[in-house]
Amino acid sequence: MNALLKKLSIISFIWITFFLISCSDEEQVPSSDLELPHLYRITEQLKSLNLEQKKKIEGIGFVLIEGGEFTMGSPDSEVRFRGPNERDENQSRVKISEDFFIGKFEVSNEEWGFIMNVKYDPKLAKYPKTSITHTLSMLYCKTMTKELRKIDLIPPHLVCRLPTEAEWEYACRAGNTKGVHGFKLLEEDTGDAMEDRSKEKKFMNSISANDVNFNITHGKPKLMSNNINNYSFPQFSKNRWDIYHMHGNAKEWCYDVYEKGFGTNALAHMSQEEREIAILTDPIGGLYGRYRVVKGGGFLSSASDCRAAAREKFDAYKESYEIGFRVVIGLPLR
Repeated sequence: MNALLKKLSIISFIWITFFLISCSDEEQVPSSDLELPHLYRITEQLKSLNLEQKKKIEGIGFVLIEGGEFTMGSPDSEVRFRGPNERDENQSRVKISEDFFIGKFEVSNEEWGFIMNVKYDPKLAKYPKTSITHTLSMLYCKTMTKELRKIDLIPPHLVCRLPTEAEWEYACRAGNTKGVHGFKLLEEDTGDAMEDRSKEKKFMNSISANDVNFNITHGKPKLMSNNINNYSFPQFSKNRWDIYHMHGNAKEWCYDVYEKGFGTNALAHMSQEEREIAILTDPIGGLYGRYRVVKGGGFLSSASDCRAAAREKFDAYKESYEIGFRVVIGLPLR
């Protein structure tokens, strides 16, 4: 008798548990009254930053970049000095779905010293901080996030971080769909349409020493400071979105692990036909890898390596007096 009661008790427990789980599942059916997932809540918060918050962030040297679509990489016809097997600038259609802020300049020695609480040479205060590893540049961003939150300068859902390669090139191109840089188009039309288009094409596909600090800009190549009052050209290296030195000056770390073909992981499962029409949304390089992406070229680079699409790879622990970085303020990546 006791054994029978015990079996009935177990069966009853299982039945009741199944019934409760079934009811619970029915109650989880999505409805219009449910709260949106966390990711979408913070996205809406980014878009709803008020004018005062935006001005505060812009006031410390950042530019607001609105999301959009663009063609990343370069066509086979674009000038580059790499062999056929070394080409890594395959074109991809990319969508940047979220707005973000990006520094007008590369991080300076003065900014590095202030955030990291270390000494620096006052004579070099306004010059880009170089000889910095990818790892330490990430630490700087993390520390900067904490410091800006202390003074309520950025809201809790935003962070300081390195730009993704896609964000970097999007900001560098500054809305220009053709050509190798993000500077303003020539405005002095002659009235002769063929001649004007020829001049425009030449301008869009060349890097000028009047605009970019690369290896022929000076008799002795050197870094330029973030103080534009010291420039020979008042608009030196300022692109259409008011960002300086995206081409030349110091090479810049990006967040991504380097992939020989951009978007390799994202496109791996697609057929050739699918790849040709695919739009990569907010792409990021793989999780693992020895090398990180460096963009923009530097003061010792050739003009070809200062193009928007140009890519380089460096060990994450490598220090170089040519490599610096700039900061993005936006949503966390992972």
